[in-house]
Amino acid sequence: MQVKDLHSSVAHFLLLTVLCGFVSAQVQAQYRSVSTVLKRVDAGAKSPLFSHFKETLDGVEVRSVALMPPPSPPFPPNRGRGRKGIKED
Repeated sequence: MQVKDLHSSVAHFLLLTVLCGFVSAQVQAQYRSVSTVLKRVDAGAKSPLFSHFKETLDGVEVRSVALMPPPSPPFPPNRGRGRKGIKED
């Protein structure tokens, strides 16, 4: 391979790299502006759905708590008896 061919290949590579970088920057700028608008529209569209879902779950939680029996203590009360297996003098 001759030096002239190498210089030509490097020049073509650099030109192609710069061109790809420019196109990438343009696509990136458009994507950012469009994605911001789409996020706002999506949040506005989902807001009533989420609020309805939250209100529904709040109502279900209140009803389920009302139907539950009262909690029992984790351990039975110690009625003056000592520990099992330990002699008390």
